[in-house]
Amino acid sequence: MKRILSLMLCLLMLVPMLASCGKDEEETEMVETATRKAVTLNMFVITEDETKPEAAQTVEDAVKTMIKSKYTTNLEIEFLTESEYYKTIEGRLAGMEKNASAVVDTETVAVTEAAVDTDAADTASADTVLETEADTEAVTTEATVVNEYGVTELKYPELKENQIDIFMVTDYNKYLEYVEKGWLYNLNDSIKNASKKLTDYIYPAILDAAKVNGSYFAVPNNRPIGECTYVIVDKAMAKEFGLDMRQVDSLQDLSAFFAWVKENKSGVTPLAGFYDDIDVAYMNVNKDAREFTEEFSLVGTYGSSVVTTAENLFANENYKKDLLALAEMKYAGYFGNQNAQNFAAAVKTGDAFDMAEYSEDYEIFAIDGEAPTNAEICSSMFAVSKFTSEFERAMEVITYLNTNKEIRNLLQYGIENINYELNETNKKEITRLNRDYMMDIYKTGNVYMAYPEENMPLDIWELSKKQNIVMDAYAVNAFDGFEIPEDTETLKVDFESSVALRNASAALLKRLNAAPTYEAYAEIVNGAAEEYASVIAEFLAAAENTPLALYNK
Repeated sequence: MKRILSLMLCLLMLVPMLASCGKDEEETEMVETATRKAVTLNMFVITEDETKPEAAQTVEDAVKTMIKSKYTTNLEIEFLTESEYYKTIEGRLAGMEKNASAVVDTETVAVTEAAVDTDAADTASADTVLETEADTEAVTTEATVVNEYGVTELKYPELKENQIDIFMVTDYNKYLEYVEKGWLYNLNDSIKNASKKLTDYIYPAILDAAKVNGSYFAVPNNRPIGECTYVIVDKAMAKEFGLDMRQVDSLQDLSAFFAWVKENKSGVTPLAGFYDDIDVAYMNVNKDAREFTEEFSLVGTYGSSVVTTAENLFANENYKKDLLALAEMKYAGYFGNQNAQNFAAAVKTGDAFDMAEYSEDYEIFAIDGEAPTNAEICSSMFAVSKFTSEFERAMEVITYLNTNKEIRNLLQYGIENINYELNETNKKEITRLNRDYMMDIYKTGNVYMAYPEENMPLDIWELSKKQNIVMDAYAVNAFDGFEIPEDTETLKVDFESSVALRNASAALLKRLNAAPTYEAYAEIVNGAAEEYASVIAEFLAAAENTPLALYNK
């Protein structure tokens, strides 16, 4: 049986692998393999302890077939358990570093010797050089072998001692350590050019989390990370009202629905809970800590979760419109207790798995995200060894693993109908037939290219995309943690302008919260820009040494 399977895999190498187009699949891409040299790379991955060597070998053979066919690249996969993984790759990297140093030393000696005998060097024949180049080309691109089945195939070179090309990094601190040691390739040019496709399949800020000193040294696996605030809307009531959820992405968009619920559904709370759902970044200051914060303020940036250019928010008509829309719903009695039992909609907080618990009976949309740390985002990344001799080929493999469903599921689940099977009705629901081949779905590439793991909610990836989108690109407020200098003697306008803004903002918020009616609330909002004009102007003054100007430097 295994011989037959191997023969089938071998024959498949002769057929170019084409992938169907689609938003979540690799676009059709023809790679001219006839003129490419045959190279051999290796890739180190982390497998579960229960994986059997023979099962891993079968998967490796299948992966090899696909990548040889597409890229004329032979990929040797090293399956290592977590306990042995880092010791092995660090040993390889250190070994390659030592070899590289030895080569440099040898080349230095050779250059010195050549300088002594320049006459001999000048007599080197151009024909001899061309002949040497031709011999090298013949070995790498034309050499063939006849395999055990009588099929002629390219001859791929053997792996070198200590060779390490592609490997998984699951520890952010180790990642930083490897960058510092110079063990990782800088991927900037590749991601901008040959592997640009990665930017279509990985959320920009997830990718950017891997930046160290402005450069990419690894490719993070696209995955759900962090938590978000989301709203669940009763499907039955939404359908009865005629609500088009495709047009809903904020609480303000549900105003008419809430009014209908209050009028027609006795005993039902329109919205259980409340959330200040405005796309705004506030700029305030903590006097004691002498640093900027994101607390409510008269100043900030509307239409972004990050302060870019601070403005008088209460002079911005769109900000005031959003603020008043929420207030109108509040005073109309649409918002109720977070723990209300009967509700048309509710505000919840959690991750995609929490969302999945509601997805059968409720429509779901996310409104805000809790940004995770770089360490959380960068907990599974593919990196390329600085010592590889085939960097571009290595990046082709990484790009393929992150953008193609077929190879992604092969590496994750093994061989269909041997290691797992798909539900005949729902072709993305898997059932494992055994545990001979087990991998962690978060450590084998872009999760959105893979079937959900057994017993995962089938809509988990779609829900997590909603979660990721509102993570505000995993952005951190631009002013968060910026400390105002202690030495204020050199400031033309010292940090007191920031304190004045904070005090004014706190006073305004207190008045808004105490407003007895919507009309009173609206009057305060509409008069705030003028009422606090001098405080805002002083803070926003363009003087060179104001706190804001100091930050913008």
